[in-house]
Amino acid sequence: MTGLSMRGISSTASSDVNRWLWRPRPLAAPRARLLCIPYAGGSATSFRTWPTRLPPDVEVLCVQLPGRGMRMGESLIRRLDEVVGVLGPLVRDLPGAGQTPLVMFGHSMGAILSFALCRWLRAEGAPLPARLIVSGHRAPHIVDPEPPKHLLDDPALIARLRHYGGTPEEILREPELVELMLPILRADFELLATHPHVPAPPLDLPMLALGGADDPNALPPAIEAWREHAGGEFAFQIFPGSHFFLHSDEAAVLSVISRELSKVSVPSA
Repeated sequence: MTGLSMRGISSTASSDVNRWLWRPRPLAAPRARLLCIPYAGGSATSFRTWPTRLPPDVEVLCVQLPGRGMRMGESLIRRLDEVVGVLGPLVRDLPGAGQTPLVMFGHSMGAILSFALCRWLRAEGAPLPARLIVSGHRAPHIVDPEPPKHLLDDPALIARLRHYGGTPEEILREPELVELMLPILRADFELLATHPHVPAPPLDLPMLALGGADDPNALPPAIEAWREHAGGEFAFQIFPGSHFFLHSDEAAVLSVISRELSKVSVPSA
């Protein structure tokens, strides 16, 4: 992975940035940044195709959580506040923060993480992103109607994965791959299940909510319900497909994200 330029930041902070944020296409002076936070079981490479399909002056930062990808040997995190407690300062202190506009995108688990991260930034008095794009998850105040997924036995959890789609059948039929995958998913599902929603004022930023027309866990009304948490401009858009529409309809999703990126500009002095 390519590290960020960390001029003026301690070596410890630089190391944390390099571990947590993958920058697949470094730019010396980006017009804007897009911070991408993956879904449960996902990694930074879930967004590996995005930089070449987004505007060339946009720098993509992909969150890499412990226990997967290049961080496979590290312990998994099972509490959302612990993740936000690390990511928050890293995002707040990015080089050029406050000058280079930041758009935040999160899909499924990443939607909840990005929302919590914005709340953390607000509580710290730090600048909020120029825009927040939440995708593939019902609004945070809507309770999950299903039993906690991290408590399911292996066959039941695999059945849920088949229900959501997105995981190739050849992986689900390979015991060694399933053995590697399930602990990561359980940790991510536990992270979500143990983070109750706490009512708070809406975020003072523009918000876009994306959903799949046939997503069994985030139907269109639950996507539109994100409106309750937007203190600024709000819009929502539904794509064909199920939970992983961001992959099955990637070109259309990235077209919408590019449109949102075109709306941000460098703050005036």
